[in-house]
Amino acid sequence: MVIHVQSVGKKFPDGKGERWVIEDVSFKIESRQATVIRGPSGVGKTTLLNLIAGLIQPDKGEIELNLKDSSGPTSLNRLNARELLRFRRDHVGFVYQFFNLVPTLTVKENVLLPLALTKREHLRDQALDRLHKLGLKSHLNAFPTQLSGGEQQRAAIARAVAHEPQFLFADEPTGNLDAENSAEVFKLLWDEHERLGTNLVVATHSDDIGAYAAHTIQLA
Repeated sequence: MVIHVQSVGKKFPDGKGERWVIEDVSFKIESRQATVIRGPSGVGKTTLLNLIAGLIQPDKGEIELNLKDSSGPTSLNRLNARELLRFRRDHVGFVYQFFNLVPTLTVKENVLLPLALTKREHLRDQALDRLHKLGLKSHLNAFPTQLSGGEQQRAAIARAVAHEPQFLFADEPTGNLDAENSAEVFKLLWDEHERLGTNLVVATHSDDIGAYAAHTIQLA
């Protein structure tokens, strides 16, 4: 077991009160497993993904992860802001629906950024080789706005895995793409998951994507 979510809930302000977006969610994810969080829009898929990734903290329950460099489970609830930042920097790669590439950096600079932040420059050649294999060799010095949607998402995936994180999270990674690009992007995610042995967790409402996963978490 590498991720253990126990009775987790998260609420947000709603008018004059508060609303539980997710409540009493529990599950376990095994090491190197590909997992899909499924459900219709508004059910809390993104919220749950952000909780596991340490982007936000739960209002109840506990999230434990077994990190490669730790002797025992790490509770995200007990990490302070600086420790959470270090956890995300060193252990997490994240792919967003709308790419979230840094607009003022070139494709090459975007992909190499995680290596500078994690001091893993020894992975530079692999990161650049990955861009070549993804058909982005001629776009290394292009800015994100000069790329198509499919090219931006390929670059975003290359950035997310450049530092070879233990956890790869993707939030509706094909939601902004056509069918052809969606199939290509999702195959790329799965290929990188299998090649690196990373834990892949994808939030999606797509039935097609769910067929790839070994484990499914269904939100109503």
